[in-house]
Order: sequence, then structure tokens, then C-alpha cells
Amino acid sequence: MAQKFSFLNSTYKEVVFQIVLHIVLFLFFSFDKNQPEIQAFKIIAFLNYALGALVINYILLPYFFYRKKYFLFFLYVVLVVSVIIMLEELVLERVFYPTTRGRYFPGVIYSLLDVMPVIMILAGFKFAWDASKKQLEVPRLKKVNYYF
Repeated sequence: MAQKFSFLNSTYKEVVFQIVLHIVLFLFFSFDKNQPEIQAFKIIAFLNYALGALVINYILLPYFFYRKKYFLFFLYVVLVVSVIIMLEELVLERVFYPTTRGRYFPGVIYSLLDVMPVIMILAGFKFAWDASKKQLEVPRLKKVNYYF
């Protein structure tokens, strides 16, 4: 029997939590005191980051990290982050800023400093959610084990 993706097994509380987290993080990500309106580039860039976090949270964490396949997990995370950066630098910035930011690549370090905080926050909260869910199972498992 084929395994379902982890996000298909998510609880209602987790989905609501993830939506609220994404909204709050987007507001922080898109805030610019010099430009009070939210730019289309910020929306699409954040969606790019959120899609990458979705892959990390609901595919890479359960299928590699939680199964102790750490090397594959980190390899695929590097691949996902690289794709996010390439999409932003080679497509999005050239579409939205063809005469300024789209003309040059600022470097890997600058790009990582732009992408990684959002990815790490989204993945970190998912990891914490999963850990707290597992922690709630411990008393039940102890009780079941006590009877056997």
C-alpha cells in the first residue's frame, strides 16, 4: 500500500496553526516602513519560500529526517533551497526588477540570508509541532506498555 503524503494526515489544528504562522510571517517579511503597500514581488517571493517549506516540512522531514536518513535530508534541503534561490534570482527578479536587481546576482551569501530565515522559521515550527505531538503520545505508550 502506498504511503500518503504527511500533509494529508494533518490535523485541523495544525492546518490552522500553519495558516496563521504563514500570515504572520508574511506580514513581517513584507513590511517595509518606506513602502506601506505590499508589493506583488513580496507576495510571489513569499509563496516561493512557502512552497519550498511545504516540501521540506511534509515530504523531506517525514521521509528522510524522521527516518534518520540525515545525509539525504540535508542534500535535498540544499537542493530545495537552491531551486528557491534560482527561481527568485533568475525569474522573479528579472520579471519584477529588470533594470535593477534583475541585472546582477548579489551572491550566494546574500541570497541565503534572504531565503533561510523564512524557511528556517517555517520548518522549525513544523518540527516543533511534530515533536510536541510525539511528546503527547509518551504517557499513552507508557500506559500501554505497562499492561504488557
